[in-house]
Amino acid sequence: MGWGRFLLLGNLGQQLDLSDQQQSLNSMRATIDGQHRRDVQQERQIDALWEENTELKMILSRLVNLLVSKGVVSQQDVQTLVSELERAEAAPPG
Repeated sequence: MGWGRFLLLGNLGQQLDLSDQQQSLNSMRATIDGQHRRDVQQERQIDALWEENTELKMILSRLVNLLVSKGVVSQQDVQTLVSELERAEAAPPG
């Protein structure tokens, strides 16, 4: 690639250089396109997990309310459990 090829091979050398540059650009495009596809796929997965998490929270809330209304657990038991979970979540990992 470069002047040596151009001086030795003339127009053919220049065409080879252009071909090398085109292959390099195509490779870069493929890399960027692949990364974009992965990013889009990851965004879709994150959105699906977010929706599933929200749905599970709503179901859990309904279940807890049902258990409290049936007298299976007390409101105080639920509050104690929630407080413990919040403390555990706020604690630094490790």
